[in-house]
Amino acid sequence: AWSGRGTTSELPMLSSERRIPEPLGRLSTGLVACVAITGALLAAPLLLGAMERYQSFLPPCLFHELTGLYCTGCGSTRAVAALLHGDLAMAWRQNPLLLLTLPWVAYGVLDWSLARIAPSRRLWAWNVPGRLYWWFAALVILFMIARNLPFVRFLGPLS
Repeated sequence: AWSGRGTTSELPMLSSERRIPEPLGRLSTGLVACVAITGALLAAPLLLGAMERYQSFLPPCLFHELTGLYCTGCGSTRAVAALLHGDLAMAWRQNPLLLLTLPWVAYGVLDWSLARIAPSRRLWAWNVPGRLYWWFAALVILFMIARNLPFVRFLGPLS
């Protein structure tokens, strides 16, 4: 009999109740991540065909529309489109911070996916100190401020 103390897993199961299946295992989660990444890579050429050169069919940045200021992400869609077209200079012109952080993001996604499939086969065990995240947050804020200053307009995206 249940004493009323302890966890809910100790509760008696009624005959009409069904057990809830356990969440997906590591292999299933990793497989879903790999399929999603592969699908995105395969869809990139289709996306290229639907986009004009460096123009986007997506709505404009809401922050820019409301304030007239460039946010940290302004120009990122056009930068990715330029990268997909192989134009590194135009991608840099649209959003240099995106180009600087893209290798780290790609590494993180790849490492995360591998960790889900085979936890013992990580790419590189890199313990990031917590204060590095604060420095990166400060860099993002400073980049947003700098790209809106009148004398450093070269940091803003081409409109």
